[in-house]
Order: sequence, then C-alpha cells, then structure tokens
Amino acid sequence: MTNNKGLTKANIVMPAVSPEEAVKAWEEYLALKEKIAKPEDKQVIQGKEFYKKSYWRKLATFFNLSVEVVEERQESLADGNIVFHFTCKAIAPNGRYAIGAGTCDLMEKGYKNTIHNARSTAETRAFNRSVSNLVGGGEVSAEELENGQENSNKCKYCGTIGKYHKKGCPAITKSATGSDVEKIAEELPA
Repeated sequence: MTNNKGLTKANIVMPAVSPEEAVKAWEEYLALKEKIAKPEDKQVIQGKEFYKKSYWRKLATFFNLSVEVVEERQESLADGNIVFHFTCKAIAPNGRYAIGAGTCDLMEKGYKNTIHNARSTAETRAFNRSVSNLVGGGEVSAEELENGQENSNKCKYCGTIGKYHKKGCPAITKSATGSDVEKIAEELPA
C-alpha cells in the first residue's frame, strides 16, 4: 500500500528491528547496566536491589537523553499537608520519549519533610520513572519506594506514586491555589 507521498505503509504495526537485533540491544543494555552501576548506585530494600538517582542520571547521560519537567504542581490537603507532583519527559535523540510521574508530601515516611526535600524527591521520582520507562524496562527506582516497600497506594487510574491522585481519579482532593498555598506554607513550622 502506498500513501499520497509515494511512501509504503504497512497495514499492521511491525517491529522496528529483527528479533536478533532486539535481543542484542537488550543484552547491550544489561551489559551497560552491569558496568556503570556501582555499589553506591544501589540500595537493597527487603532483600532486593533497586537503583538510586545516581544510576538513573548516568543512564540518561549514556543514552544521550534529554529530560525536561513537563509539569510541576503543588497541592494542599485538608489536613494541612502539602503534596508536590512532577511529570518529566525523557527524550531520546531519535525523538522517542517517555513520561514519568512522581509525588511526595511533607508527611511522607512518618516524619515531617522539608519543602525542599519533598519537592526534590517528587522531581527525582518523575525523572527516574521517565528514564526507566524509556530505556530501563520500567524498573522501579529506590526513590519510588515508600517506607522500604513499593507504594501500595499507587493510583490505578493514573499511576501516580504516593497517596494522592491526579484529576479524574475518584480519590482526588482539591488542589490549592494562590493564597491557600501561601497561607499553608506560612503555617508550616520552620
């Protein structure tokens, strides 16, 4: 079948590479992972190794990925807690991309986070997830675990990590705007 520009179009979705090329590419990824992941890039949680921020940054560098923040949002909850939501997009040189989302709140892990720590953890989770989705087979990073376990509160509608959900999810809470955010931020202990 030929389109109006004289290019051939397949009638079905076809693999971009042969099975042999796919296996070779996956084996090369696994070899790269083995060579670049150092002990300080890994964290053992409940007997299983998870890769930390440093590994995902290396991986983005060696795959020549660009990672950009697509969305940053702050949400205030009725109990005074603040949640930070990030969405990142990892982009390969050929234009292929993957999106990753991450959240973190001030009360995560049973203690009061600083605003900086909660915000940067949310961004790290989104960055790691976007890179993992694009080249890492969708592995869960160490930062995506809450209290040493994969978060069981992952939203089944949107995949957000954490207790909070995106617009359209049944359990969503109303986002704060303008003066509400500033008021809650002023009330937080320093």
